[in-house]
Amino acid sequence: MKPWTRLVCGLIVIIAGIIFLGQSSAPADSAGSKIGVVGLEEAVGQSRRGKEIISSLEAEIKEKESELDADKAAIDQLKREYEAKKSIWDEMTRKQKASDIDLKEQSLARKARDYQEYFTKKRFESVRPLIKDFKELVERLGREQGYDIIFDISGAVLYVNQHSEVTQEVVRYADSTLK
Repeated sequence: MKPWTRLVCGLIVIIAGIIFLGQSSAPADSAGSKIGVVGLEEAVGQSRRGKEIISSLEAEIKEKESELDADKAAIDQLKREYEAKKSIWDEMTRKQKASDIDLKEQSLARKARDYQEYFTKKRFESVRPLIKDFKELVERLGREQGYDIIFDISGAVLYVNQHSEVTQEVVRYADSTLK
């Protein structure tokens, strides 16, 4: 996500929170509402545990990239050999060599795709418990530091002070006005 997009999303979330809290029937304290916005994924990535997870994944990715680079170098060597010798090979040999190169390129592309899917899934599975921990920390921080609401930069609500929650009021209002 581009930085300006994140900023706009964050501002929209803050404005929505202010509107939400402004319409709440809970009395606001004299200092006003306390709203927080956090970039949860960014916080996870910058944390010590997050950096350890990412570092471990990056080491494994580098290993696989080296493997893919070696495969690519072997294919490049086959292509150079093909270009150098195609004029002396008969047509059947040329077709077979070209077919071999195509198959190796397809195999390399498939392997790269498989690695990409594997690492995307592994990153998600590795970071998921940490994200859960961070969400719990945000809730605790919200309670302990008196926040009314804390949003993730994506717009998700991570914490709401129960005094700001108006679901039952909305239900009563809907029941009284909607026929």
